[in-house]
Amino acid sequence: MLLPSVSERSALTRRREQLAKALGSAAALLASSRPRPRNYAADQFPFRASSHFLYLFGLAAPDGVGLYDGQGWTLYLPEPGPDDALWDGAVPGFAEIAERTGCTVRSRAELPAALKGRDVATLPTPDLETCLDVAALLGREVRPGHLATVDVPLADAMIALRLRHDDAAQAQLRQAAEVTVLAHMAGMRATRPGILEAAVRAAMEAEFVSRDVRPAYQPIVTVHGEVLHNLRYDHTLREETCCWPTWAVRAPPASPVT
Repeated sequence: MLLPSVSERSALTRRREQLAKALGSAAALLASSRPRPRNYAADQFPFRASSHFLYLFGLAAPDGVGLYDGQGWTLYLPEPGPDDALWDGAVPGFAEIAERTGCTVRSRAELPAALKGRDVATLPTPDLETCLDVAALLGREVRPGHLATVDVPLADAMIALRLRHDDAAQAQLRQAAEVTVLAHMAGMRATRPGILEAAVRAAMEAEFVSRDVRPAYQPIVTVHGEVLHNLRYDHTLREETCCWPTWAVRAPPASPVT
């Protein structure tokens, strides 16, 4: 589990306070998301929490839920399993997570009782599985692209809050831009006739991997820039195609939370 840095705590706390002020006494729930399997359950794609959850808690916690009850925020997280440390290394306890996030942390098992009898707003996550989970908790439809009437004030408040980046967000944007520039420079240095597009991609992504970040989406590195989403890398660069301005390279911004 990726924890926020100590320096991020004040920014996370301030964001939650600002959102709480906008919501007043209205309760709101924001879910993290859950890992998505490739071809079987234990073989998973890299996990990324939903952006709103990351924005408020800075925590890459699968199946996590943040709840504002009209008075304060609480993080509800799954209890660590008995073999988690064996598979994933040391797992931070709730006390450490609370210290890093500046937020009360409780067991996910306590969440249904905290929601009982409440009319709670939420924002759908991109993955349908988490939406179905939240729908079961709230007893109503929750799906991507759909907002219930109770959800609209939360959506408006979140949009207003995130339209203007605070200092912490600006720092992350700068970090992402710096790494992306390095990736482009590496791609330029690697570009020469006779090599595959894949070799240029490898040089670029090495800049991400060596800094422990990953691209937000699959890079497009191709001599066929006329194909907007060309995710093949098997073409050989030739003298007439390897001049950098004449072919498409789209390297997505990289950051510790993408």
